[in-house]
Amino acid sequence: MDWLESRLPLRAFWAKHISGYRVPATLNVWYVFGLLALAALAILGVSGVFLAMHYVPSGDEAHASVQRMAREVPWGWLLLQAHRVGASAIFVVLALHLWRGLMYGSYRRPRELVWLTGLALMALMAAQAFTGQTLPWGQVSYWAAQVVTGLLGGLPGVGPDLLLWVRGDHTASGVTLTRFYALHVIVLPLLIGGMVVLHIVCLRVAGPSNPDGIDPAQQPLPTVPFHPHHTAHGLRALAIALLLGAALVFFGPDLGGALGALLHDPQNDLPANPMLTPDHIAPAWYFSPLFALLRATTPTLLIVFSVAVALGAVWALWRGGLSDMGRARVLPVTAVSIVLLLVLDARFWGLAVLVGAVALLAALPWLDRSPQRSLRHRPRWHSALYALLVLDVLLLGLCGQWPPSDTTLRLAQAGTLYYYGFFALMPLWSARGRAPGGRP
Repeated sequence: MDWLESRLPLRAFWAKHISGYRVPATLNVWYVFGLLALAALAILGVSGVFLAMHYVPSGDEAHASVQRMAREVPWGWLLLQAHRVGASAIFVVLALHLWRGLMYGSYRRPRELVWLTGLALMALMAAQAFTGQTLPWGQVSYWAAQVVTGLLGGLPGVGPDLLLWVRGDHTASGVTLTRFYALHVIVLPLLIGGMVVLHIVCLRVAGPSNPDGIDPAQQPLPTVPFHPHHTAHGLRALAIALLLGAALVFFGPDLGGALGALLHDPQNDLPANPMLTPDHIAPAWYFSPLFALLRATTPTLLIVFSVAVALGAVWALWRGGLSDMGRARVLPVTAVSIVLLLVLDARFWGLAVLVGAVALLAALPWLDRSPQRSLRHRPRWHSALYALLVLDVLLLGLCGQWPPSDTTLRLAQAGTLYYYGFFALMPLWSARGRAPGGRP
């Protein structure tokens, strides 16, 4: 062991980064979801390697190879179901991990890079999930690839050429499937692995946040060693999560109803047929809020956005505080923005709304002006706004699953407006109000 330690200092690494690394003593159950996300990622990686051994990335044979894995390959059904459950599980724990950051202000200085690398990791996981969803090459897979790649065609100027370059054909085809397979098994896993390392490095440099939102640089905090205190909580949560995951793996296909459909859409058992458009295909549940944002982007919503831009310009001029150059730029920028909103293709704005939803989260460290980091010490109406945000995302998720209708469209548009309003107006409302006990 001494010979090995002198050449590969594993004990020194453990002492410095695990048992000797100290974290705030107030960390609670909300801080275990990072470990659970890492465990789900490992399950996806291991099961994905064995699935790739039997998968045939061809438009003619992909669907049959997946069906053969489920029926003929020994334990193939177990690998497929573990991969499906793992894909859903990782988005559950990532969503809870993100919510913890929102609750406790984990995006505030000096943890901006921790927040941004975490969002980048979620975006890469979404791309990984989308490319993986297309690989079975069933009806859901084919039409998901057709619709999502079609968004690129709405980009002004370069859209048609970019669409052809991504698909490799004028429509989604076997060439598109091969490209997505290469992304899914080579490119994206490498990027995800690198981003995980970068995220952990940024976390270690900045240090973990705490439920009270206290800045250790201004106020000392009681700390405990990461191991065994925090690892014990993490392993207990991991055991519970593995039990729940095992229940879904072994009994998931027989759950039936909505829960069974969330894990696997039966329409994807049908081979891809470009000549048969299904009446209604719902996206994977973790893409439903984004799909609802896409649906909501109609000319009516763009008119509402135009009015909001105009009102924002009026407020900026009326409030004052701008330099002469800034005041001179308000009207031209507003006019150009409104013209673009009303003239450009709705497909472009649908893609812009999707990108904007993520960009607002990325801008959160600079939008939040509250003197208190944690919701524990903010006004109660702040907590109510955050609770409404959660309900709003759930509503968008339902709208993304329901068949299209006027009611669904109006609900999705209302949810889109609240989501954008919550973040766009955050610099105004976050600095207002008093915390419980009269603290400013």
